[in-house]
Amino acid sequence: MGGMAGCHGAGWRGRAAAVAVGFAILIAIGSPQSAAALEPAAYAIEKIFYGSGWSTDPAWGNRRQLALLNLTLESSSAYPDNGSFERFSQIFVEFSIPADATGPANGPGLRIRFSYYVSAQCVGLDASSCPIGPNTTATSQDVLELEIQRLLEFHDLDGDGAYDPGEPIARAISYARPESPFAALFPFGDSFTHLVLPFAWNVTGPGTSIALGALFANDTLLDALNGFRITVGDGTPVNLTLDAYLFPRPSTYKGIPLTPDRLKLDLYIGHHSGFAENGTSIALEMRLTSTQHAWSSTSNASAESLSTSSAAASAFFSWDSNATVDGASASVRSTIVSPNENETLVYLAYPRGEVIWHDPVLGLGPASEGAPADAEVPATGGLALWVGLAVAVIALVAIGIWFGRRRSRRLPEQPESDTQDGTPK
Repeated sequence: MGGMAGCHGAGWRGRAAAVAVGFAILIAIGSPQSAAALEPAAYAIEKIFYGSGWSTDPAWGNRRQLALLNLTLESSSAYPDNGSFERFSQIFVEFSIPADATGPANGPGLRIRFSYYVSAQCVGLDASSCPIGPNTTATSQDVLELEIQRLLEFHDLDGDGAYDPGEPIARAISYARPESPFAALFPFGDSFTHLVLPFAWNVTGPGTSIALGALFANDTLLDALNGFRITVGDGTPVNLTLDAYLFPRPSTYKGIPLTPDRLKLDLYIGHHSGFAENGTSIALEMRLTSTQHAWSSTSNASAESLSTSSAAASAFFSWDSNATVDGASASVRSTIVSPNENETLVYLAYPRGEVIWHDPVLGLGPASEGAPADAEVPATGGLALWVGLAVAVIALVAIGIWFGRRRSRRLPEQPESDTQDGTPK
């Protein structure tokens, strides 16, 4: 896409760029982390695209419901002696689910596609102070997919609380063929109140219908926007709802500190139709893929995580070791299977219950120390990340945007997070 190519390289100074609006909201984000910084990073949002609708999957041919976010943001951290660490990022997030149960059984299910480009540089810092190590500049890009494939009701034969592949399955609900799917996007202001945003474009054509809007720096609506809630799932025979929250400024939600490059995920499983058999447990089967990097796993007493590491950023999917099952805290047991270094299957198992809530997070973190130089991806290759995502609409809509001088933005106060029962106000 033209906008992707135009944002690479020195990129975060003033520039002109053509942006082709496709299946996404583009968010450029900077989130440097360093104990040596004099103060927390200052964030500046350049633009946010958002949209929802449906499109035909080019690989599988079935129609999928979509909710999209695309944000462009930059940040800077001040260091002693006038040094600084600056980071420019673009993040494209697509949430989708098949629009009906007529698709192929082995097709993709409930899917989050998380694409990013990060360019980082140290100015006036030596290698010992630079968060990205001896290389004072670095770029990273990748396309990640988190797909919820099936909800399993299984018999835990060994009683360890986890789902082990091969254990008897009483019922498997495939999200490649959902019975009552939904996908929607809800912008909100203070205290999670609904915020009306403009949708300036209707992208329609063979196999595509998407309503799109955009906000730019210094827009009063951008000042009023506290975040987006994206809801996607399937209501029958078991209600599986995934609520994803994206905050365009540093915020705390449900006690979890979040930056604009992290999605807070609320998973809800409600067994309104009951269970297929007695004595069973529940597990979600998920698939994580990366086009560029290998996955590695880490855990502690309170959480587990899978992550990829590159020169300028680390992408991760993490989850709390406890969930709320029928109102009480319960352990979550995970099983991780890696068919190859770029693909990982994750089974999150929960005790039997009518109502289950769980709190994962998906997003970007600081680059790991000592990331190898060959992990960098040349900035000129960024366009390849987006071609497959926007091929159905790239010829339908294009807009020209002049980016002015670099802007600084005041961070607003953090929004209220949630009520005592854990639901947004």
